[in-house]
Order: sequence, then C-alpha cells, then structure tokens
Amino acid sequence: MSGKKILSGVGTALVTPFKKDGRHVDFDALEKIVAHSMENGADFLVAMGTTGESPTLDAEERRQTCRLVATCTAGKIPLVMGIGGNNTAAVIRNLEETDFSGYSAILSVAPFYNKPGQRGLYAHFKAVAENSPLPVIIYNIPSRCGANVEPETVVKLAKEVPNVAAVKEASGMVGKIGEILRPARRFCRIQRRRFAHVAIGGDGGRRRDQYGGQSDSQANEVSGRKRQERPPGGGAGRERTHHEPAQAAF
Repeated sequence: MSGKKILSGVGTALVTPFKKDGRHVDFDALEKIVAHSMENGADFLVAMGTTGESPTLDAEERRQTCRLVATCTAGKIPLVMGIGGNNTAAVIRNLEETDFSGYSAILSVAPFYNKPGQRGLYAHFKAVAENSPLPVIIYNIPSRCGANVEPETVVKLAKEVPNVAAVKEASGMVGKIGEILRPARRFCRIQRRRFAHVAIGGDGGRRRDQYGGQSDSQANEVSGRKRQERPPGGGAGRERTHHEPAQAAF
C-alpha cells in the first residue's frame, strides 16, 4: 500500500447514452454528459463502471467510450476506468492491451458468479494489481457478484500489495467500514451510504445520476436521490438495469 490518496472529493460514474435505435452509443450525448459533469463540480469521473453498463458494450464500444472521456476532459480532472471480471487471466490481458492515457486508476469489481472464497479473492486482486499500470480500486458489491470481499481481505491486500489503492465498499454493511479503517487508516477508501461512512472516518464522495450528477454541494447534501428519466434515445434494445445511486466517500 503506497498510502497516497490518488482521488479525493466527489466523483461521477458516467452513464452510457444510446441512440434511439438502442444499438449504438450516442457519443455526442456522452460528450455533453462529460461537459455537464465537469461544469457542475465533479472532482473526478468514472468511465465504464457498472453505472455505464459496460457488460452490454462490446470491446470497441468500451474503447471508444474511454477514449472520448479522456479527450473531453483533457487532463483537467482525474479519471477512473472500470476493468474487471471473473476470469483473472482475461482481466490481465485486458490490462495489458488497454490504453490508459489520461486515467489515474482502475476500478475492478470482485469476480462474479464464481463465488470465490477469501483466498481466491485475495489471489485475484493481487494478480490484477500486480499487472495493472495504474493503482487499483477494489469494488466490493456482494449483492451483484455473489461474493463478499471481507474486511480482513481488504486490509491484507492494502498492506501487502502496493498497487491496491482503495476500496469501493458497496455491501451496505456500515460496520465493515470501521473494520477496514481501523487497521488501515492511510488506505484510500470509497464507501457507500455517505453519511454513516463520513461519521466513522470517510471524506468526500461519489455520485451518479442521469446527466452526470447534481452540483458538488447538492451531492454532499443529498443521499439516495431518485434518478431522473433517461434522455430521448437512451436504452431501447438493450437491458438497462438502473440501480439506486451509490453514494460513496474517500
């Protein structure tokens, strides 16, 4: 664990807009979403997270999306790229083949469906971090993955693997945050359910809504805001699962 806080403040996980046919990414709309997020105080952006519904995009669409976000931001704010999966070797190949120009970190979800134990989760994230050119943020969301990265495993990774930089803790179990923070105070962390997490040591946050988010001040005041309707042309023809905003803190 390097102890360096690579991200801070409020970040927006970007949605992926589609054209009316539901088959093609609307890159013009995405450019407007990125601009809107920056104009409204986002401190960093997350491209190709689960909010961007990356499983429904092919490899070329993901590549074009990440490149456009980097081009639009032009180094003005930090960027995080979502890269993960349940095939460790495939994730590593993806890391080796991806252009990370303009990005500061990757967000890597716990292996889904396979339901690995804690030793398997440790081995997976260790391998990902050791092969990533950027710091790795562990994404723990057991309701989606079927496996929970326990606090002991997070702390072990934080202490033993220098390139593991943060955790996005989305289990909803606030007590686990304290279990991570107490032995790893210097560990850069992201947590769900903002206010309880701030109370026990978190700071800043992550937000997402339809157009890239409310203002920075609003994001710090509002938790769990309902999403607005999608803009015209979004989502038809692909499964667009919309979950509640994941308020999080560093």
